Amino acid sequence: IGFGLLALGASRVSGLELVTESFDLKNEISQSDLVITGEGKLDWQTLRGKVITGVAEIAIESAISCLALCGQVIAGKRELAAAGIVGAYGCIEEGEELPEDPFMALVFLAERVSKTWSQ
Repeated sequence: IGFGLLALGASRVSGLELVTESFDLKNEISQSDLVITGEGKLDWQTLRGKVITGVAEIAIESAISCLALCGQVIAGKRELAAAGIVGAYGCIEEGEELPEDPFMALVFLAERVSKTWSQ
């Protein structure tokens, strides 16, 4: 679909650029105490140019801590720190099954963050 749209004259814009401009993200982040972003599966590919890394970079520019709340975290702590993410939490650990009730997955995630993260 994307190629067809380009052939018809559409322009290509990065997801980060679109999100940053649409939500005045740099200004919003600069006025925040904490940035929370998310991704379904946070792995090495995510850290290579998806919106989550761009959000973390903007947070770094404003000296604001950035947390990632995800379905699953595969990336290591060093990779996350290099990307500007000070903490990453997943609804499930590698090899675990997602609870049948998606709401409970979020409850578990919130409990994990509240018990372990501090600035």
